[in-house]
Parts: sequence; structure tokens; C-alpha cells
Amino acid sequence: MVIPSRQRTRRSFFAGAVVLALLIAAAPTISCDIPEFDPPNIIKTQRILAIRTEPREAAPGDTVTVTGLAVNDDGTEYVGPIAWIVTGTVQLTYGEETEPGEVPQGETYLQIPGGPPFTFTIPEGAAFEEQYGDYYADGTVLTVAMAIGDQNDPTIGVKSMIVMDEPVKENPVFKKLHVIVEGEETEADEGGLYPIGEGGQIKLVADADFPTGDDDTYHWFTATEGSSSTWSGTPRGTCRKKSDVYDLYCVVRENSRTTIRDGQYRIQSSGLDWKHIRVEVASGEDR
Repeated sequence: MVIPSRQRTRRSFFAGAVVLALLIAAAPTISCDIPEFDPPNIIKTQRILAIRTEPREAAPGDTVTVTGLAVNDDGTEYVGPIAWIVTGTVQLTYGEETEPGEVPQGETYLQIPGGPPFTFTIPEGAAFEEQYGDYYADGTVLTVAMAIGDQNDPTIGVKSMIVMDEPVKENPVFKKLHVIVEGEETEADEGGLYPIGEGGQIKLVADADFPTGDDDTYHWFTATEGSSSTWSGTPRGTCRKKSDVYDLYCVVRENSRTTIRDGQYRIQSSGLDWKHIRVEVASGEDR
């Protein structure tokens, strides 16, 4: 789920907007990883396409690495600063101590382009409850939020993460995105581009492992209006008749529901991985 905030604030990069995102996301059933757009596969605005935590589920004491996939309105990958925050979701839902506009307790991090990814260690015992609220051994939900773009009007993405004594679910592993041009598999050139002629066809085949074995889906994204694709592991697209460089993305997602707190809540979470390629459509003179 991506929430475009219209708040104007003089506070930090993500303060008011992230609180809004977390309050909206805090519900007994949470599903926030893949945003909804019409059509979903065509990029027209700045968007956060996916947020991944590794490990997918964690236990107190584990160190978690968080990464995100974001794009600009022209379909190129976003490489600017990213603001992160981690907080306790259920604490926000039922607690009355967090005032509107106040940033709740949680890990915060500003990721600078070229810098290390966001990592945090899940506290144990009393330290967990002090930072995130009550801990439940069979499943406690944390919310990870990512903010990019204009400080006054950021693009927000949120993801639920389950912390438990005995983590079970793992992320899918995207092994390779096979690129087939005119019936033959091809590799990227020295510049990292996959060349194709005007009007040519390109077929993408996603090769991924889904270790948990739950419901798995493939999500394809591009800013190329007029291209066609099918929502499966082997989409086909016809490049529009214009020489240019286009970015193509595939996000593999494994969905699951976890029952926690003796059956009181069913939390939808997902494991994610992705690949990104760049296709160069050459004009007739360049071929």
C-alpha cells in the first residue's frame, strides 16, 4: 500500500506522513506490500513497488536488513535518500498515548544514496516492550515504513513484519530474469542494457524459488505505455515504436496469513524479491 500524503510539515523528512501511514496500516488484517494503481503495471507517478525484510520473520535478538524498490514517474529506479521507521503496529491501533502528529517510538534511519542499507536488531524482553509494546511469542506485528521524495509531500510505503519465538516463513529467492528477444535468450551488453529493435518483441521469464510454498504471484512494472503483458511468470510485451531506454521490473511475492494471539488476529504478510533490467530500443539507423 502506498499512501501519498498531502501534509505540510516543518518537522523531519518523514514525521507526520509516516504517522499517518502507520495509523492507517494498523488493523487486525494487514496487507501493504504491493500498491494498487490502474493499471497496476504502468508506472506514471513516483511509487514504492516493494519493501523487503530479511529475514522475512524474525525472533527477538535477530538483526533485520530492510530494502525497498522505488521508481520515479518516468519509470527509472529511484536512487535518492530514503527515510525508514519501525514501530509496533498493534500498539498504535489500541493505545491512546500516541498523539496525532507525534512520531511513535521506533527505530529510525536516513539512508543516503550509496550508503549501507537500513538494518536494526529486534530487542529482547523488557527492551522490546519498552520500544514496541507488548510481545506475544506466537506473533507480534511490527510496521516498517519507507518515505521518499519531497519532504513536504513524500511518497510512503508500509509493510507488516511478524516477530515470534520460532520464525517459520522465508522470502522467495529471485534467481534470474530470463530475457528472450526474437525467440533467443540474450544477455545484457557491457553497459547493462538489453538491446531490441523497434517494434520487436521481448519475452521475460521469471525463475524464482518459493521456499514457504504459499500463494505466489508475479508483478510486472514498466513506464512503457502501449506495451502488453500477461500477469504470469512469462509475460510478453511489444515495445512501442520509439528508440529509447526503458526500465522493466518484476517483483515476486509469496502471500500468507498467520493466526496469532490464540486465533484473535489473522495477519497477512508477504515475502518478496525482485529483479530490474533496462531495455534499449534501437532505431533502424542504429541497428
